[in-house]
Amino acid sequence: MPRRKGLCPTERDLRMASDLGEALVMDVPLFHRHFPADMTGDSCLRRLRKMVDAKLIAQVIPELTSARNAIFRLTDHGAAWLAYHTGSPPRRLLHAEPKAISVPHRLHVSRIVLAFNDAAKAAGIPKPDWILEYDRLPDAPCSVPIPQQFILAEDFFPMASAADRPAELYGPPQYNEASRSLLKSRPDAACLVTLPSDSTRLAFYIEADNGTETHSQFLKKLPTIHALFSTSAYRRHWPDHQATLMTPRSLLIFMSAQRRDNIIERIRSNPIHLWHCPPRYQPTPDDIQRAQLFLDKYFRFAALEDVIAADMFASPIWRTISGQGRSIYPPPST
Repeated sequence: MPRRKGLCPTERDLRMASDLGEALVMDVPLFHRHFPADMTGDSCLRRLRKMVDAKLIAQVIPELTSARNAIFRLTDHGAAWLAYHTGSPPRRLLHAEPKAISVPHRLHVSRIVLAFNDAAKAAGIPKPDWILEYDRLPDAPCSVPIPQQFILAEDFFPMASAADRPAELYGPPQYNEASRSLLKSRPDAACLVTLPSDSTRLAFYIEADNGTETHSQFLKKLPTIHALFSTSAYRRHWPDHQATLMTPRSLLIFMSAQRRDNIIERIRSNPIHLWHCPPRYQPTPDDIQRAQLFLDKYFRFAALEDVIAADMFASPIWRTISGQGRSIYPPPST
């Protein structure tokens, strides 16, 4: 009998394709998670070659990578193949080759997404519900402002109580007035985590730092996070959980522990980076204390090498601005 065309899928193949349908791009080490007994990585590479030959996955920017550090995306054919064999189409799909300059950051986000999924499975809790930066609102046209196109995007108009005070209140954006500066919240990803021992949901907002921004550029993200949390605008991102108690946290994840510690020290030395401030603003002791309390409550900092560890949920790897280490599950009190 003639041999059937195409790749006869294994459960592992489907899990690998499902990961791509969640994270968009993956490198060889991320695929290798599915080959725990493959010490050399050769078995993983052989299977990836078979999936490429079957046109289920395609290599991203192949001219810049070798076989062992190649990066892949799911193809349209691979998406249809996954839907046929699992009954569930992929959540996300890159229909075109991404720009080379964006790939390192996309890969950084992918590592975080899959690390959270793996940690949730190891902890015996439900898989996080993810929204990524470029997840679009249904049927949104491209001619409207960004927050009306993408789920996570939010714009805020900062308002101060006086001319020499920081902006701690926020109004709706006015796009027809060019003179009005807006705070633009653009998280890299967000996920909703359900803990079995708690009636609340943890809404994590991810900032994946590649180390390519200056400290000043990075610190400009803090007021956008303050606006997102203090206005409860984050609840709009989870319409199916409007009646659910929800606790937001900003998780800032860095490529190195040194970069993490430098950013923490920069914020600790001047907590008013939390707000959009006028040039001549002089903080009062009360201002500094309020900013420190907000930062300590809502912000967590970690290095990527700790996040991708197997016990990431249980380990106290999440630093607060005051230097304490916190875990996600089980909570420190247990």
